[in-house]
This record gives sequence, structure tokens and C-alpha cells, in this order.
Amino acid sequence: MKILKMQIVVLSLFFLGCNFQEPDRIQPKVTAGTIDLTHWDFEKNGSVSLDGEWEFYWGEFLNSKIAEGKGSGLFKQPESGNQKVEQNFMPVPARWQLHGYPEKGFATYRIRILLPDNIPKMAIANTYIASAYSLYINGKLASSKGKTGKSEIDSSPYMQSETFPVESFLINSSLKDREKSTTVKSNANEILIHVSNFHESAAGIWNPIKIGPTTDIYRNVKKKFVLDLLVFTSIFTMGLYHFGLYFNRRKDSSAFHFGAFCILLSIRIVCTNDRMILDAFPFLSFFLIHKIQVICFYFGCFLFMQFVCSIFPDEFSVPRSRMFFWL
Repeated sequence: MKILKMQIVVLSLFFLGCNFQEPDRIQPKVTAGTIDLTHWDFEKNGSVSLDGEWEFYWGEFLNSKIAEGKGSGLFKQPESGNQKVEQNFMPVPARWQLHGYPEKGFATYRIRILLPDNIPKMAIANTYIASAYSLYINGKLASSKGKTGKSEIDSSPYMQSETFPVESFLINSSLKDREKSTTVKSNANEILIHVSNFHESAAGIWNPIKIGPTTDIYRNVKKKFVLDLLVFTSIFTMGLYHFGLYFNRRKDSSAFHFGAFCILLSIRIVCTNDRMILDAFPFLSFFLIHKIQVICFYFGCFLFMQFVCSIFPDEFSVPRSRMFFWL
């Protein structure tokens, strides 16, 4: 009975980690490609999720063209000269195939951020952009994962969370200004993201992109990392514990099934979310991690069903469980 209670506690801890979120705040939203943060107090309220209607340009890798005194504008850059392209909007976070676009392809996301005159040193945190991206702030490359391309041959997938400072990319945030004060001055800023996907079943910007004070962004990232690490360590240790119970008492197969389930579940945790496995083994390929995720999921489901069958043998038939395995 004690073992069953411990198993319930571990599973509850796992689901707590998966659903952990910060308390909701009333935040401005991106509307028609623009978000107004001029009245947002970053020191008091912290970071902001850039959720809402982003400008979306399907089948285009557009460049940024900053017009003095007129904000930002996007234009196609063919050899014959500049040519305007059709503007659409895409909700973020969302998978673009759920909004009428093919799963495989490439596109450009863009928003304009209006910031107050005086802001603290800023940073951006993003989690899932599938399956390769290049992020530009005011025309300068700030972050990239994988290699974006217009075909499967030209692109290379790589998905991992990323956190990086942005004060050096913001308008009027020169080195001279930062040396004089801990704050930088800025107003209208453009974020442009090239995204290509030819290798993942879901494409686009999955999770919110957050911008805010550097201290707040890194503190939240650290909290999430510690929580994921705690969940991983707890479940992995529980798996080893149940393996020990099984080797001491081989008649009880439920301990083996639950132990193997916990091990697979813990491995899947570090291969999803922020993909912590890449922090320890950055040389692992996108395809290997994807295979590990799939194997852990399907074999984990089978092992959990075997665990339940071993506890309630009279309620489950052996032929059905074996049929589930082969399916």
C-alpha cells in the first residue's frame, strides 16, 4: 500500500511540473502586428508574453527595412528592386497548419513593439519554434537555431529553448548610453523571425515568446529548469527504487513495469520541454532526440498498461494487452 501511495505522489509531481505556470497577469496583446508596452511597468510587473496577431508572410524570407521616423516596414527584396508582399496575420503561439497552411514550408513572422522611454536591461526567452529559425531585432540577427531554408535539402532542424539579452539590439541602446546608466532608451522596435519546417509534424511558434527585464527573464528560466530537474530526478530515482524491489522479489512484476515506466518517463522529460538533454549533450541530433521521444511515449504507455494489468490481473485479459503491444 505504501508503494502505491509513493507511485501516486510521483505521478502527481510529474503532472504538476508539466502544468506549472506563472500567475496570470493582465497583459497587453499583439494586435495587427503591434504591441504597445509604453505604459507597462517592467520593474513592477516583470516580463510580457508576446501573444496575439503577428504579421505572417507565407513562403517568404523577408528582410527588415527600418524607415527613419516612420517605424518599421517589410518589403520583399528581389533583384529587380523592392516589391511589397501580401500581409496576413497569424496567432502566436499556434501551429500554422491549423490555420490553413501546409505542414512543410517556410514563412516570416513579424511584430512591432512600442516600448517606454526608459526600460531596464532586457532579454527574450523562447521555447519551441519548429523546426529552425533565425530571429532578427531591428534588422540584426539576435538568435538562431538550426538552419532555415526554402527546401528540406537547404534546411537543418534544431529545437531548443533559448534565452538571450537584447539591449544591444534595441533602438537608441548604444554602448555609450549603457555605460552612463543602468537603463537604455528605446521606442519602436521590430522583431522578425524566419521559420522553416520540413522535419517536424507541427510547425511554427508553439509557445509564447517573452520579453522583459533580464533579471526577471533569467529568474523564471532558472525556476523552470530547477523544477524540471527536480521532477526528472524524482521520477528517475523512483524507477531505480522499483528496479531494486523487483530484483529482491522477482515474483512481483508490477515493480519492474512501474520502474521501467518511470525511467522512460524521466528520459522523455529531458528530451521535451526545454530539452535539457542538449545542455549536457549538445552534439545529439534532432532526429535522435525525436526518436527517443517517440520510443519513450509508446513503450511508456505499454509499460504503464502492463503495470495496471499486474496489479489487477482479473480485470484485464492477457491477449488484449499483447495485441496492444503489437499495435
